[in-house]
Amino acid sequence: MIEQHSLFSEDPNPPPMSRRERLIYAAGLFDGEGCISVARHTGQGQLLLRVALNMCTPWGPRLMASLFGGSVKVKHNQARISKTWRGLFYWELRAKKAAVVIRELHPWLRDKREQAEIALAIREYQTSRRYGRRTRSSFERRRVEELANTLRLVKRHDFVKSA
Repeated sequence: MIEQHSLFSEDPNPPPMSRRERLIYAAGLFDGEGCISVARHTGQGQLLLRVALNMCTPWGPRLMASLFGGSVKVKHNQARISKTWRGLFYWELRAKKAAVVIRELHPWLRDKREQAEIALAIREYQTSRRYGRRTRSSFERRRVEELANTLRLVKRHDFVKSA
């Protein structure tokens, strides 16, 4: 007989792992199920870096929350429309916290490595404050926009067509 667990209970069989092992495991999950994106912040027009992990089971998003902070939420919206769509557990962080996630997972990323490097370059431009300036130069703003567009193109690459 299979023992049933509440969707919000602890992982039924968590293997004992060091922080480094959990980071490596998280990088694998993030490579397959995660998302790196930039979106325009409403009202300010500023681009915000975002990382997210969505899964049908809670364990992956909970791992990310335990490593990097944030919370795990449940998305039911599509489940109301389609009988075959299950709810999702999702976790996300933005801006500075998103950059921390990318930096820590970067050594073990494979599929999302290029996206991660572009995202870190965006964050570097966003946080540079040369000579105590609070505003970015027009060059820095253009460069951030160019990098954001490059990130969007990289995410749309069709590997099947190029195989």
